Amino acid sequence: MDTTAPSTVTGYTTLAGTTTGSVTVLDGGTLIVGGTHDGSVVVEGGGTLLVQGALRGAVEVGSLATATVSGDLVGKVEIRIAGTLAVEAGGRLAGPVTNYGSFTNHGMRSGPVEGREPDDSDGSEVLEPLHPGIYNYVLPAR
Repeated sequence: MDTTAPSTVTGYTTLAGTTTGSVTVLDGGTLIVGGTHDGSVVVEGGGTLLVQGALRGAVEVGSLATATVSGDLVGKVEIRIAGTLAVEAGGRLAGPVTNYGSFTNHGMRSGPVEGREPDDSDGSEVLEPLHPGIYNYVLPAR
């Protein structure tokens, strides 16, 4: 059974199990996706998003906000000026990215990038999408 995630995160919040809904992480808030979350996440300035499980939905990383992916992120991503997105080794991102901030890839990414080019480190992977399309991105099985 799906649980509805809180709509606003101001402190330290972990989503476990299967959750749904749109979430906004405010300044000083930290959202950890430990299970599977279906829904969009907006990380405002000063907020932090940690994807350790699976997140399926659009993500907006605001100015002075941070998102780190060590699990799976499938969806459209927008990184604002002075926003930071890092895909760690073992992390995977599938979907189109609009990058006006900092985008570092140590893991795997699949999908087009508009704006600033990402920093693909040694050992990272850049794959062609399994099912290219605006919102139709799929990660290979682990």
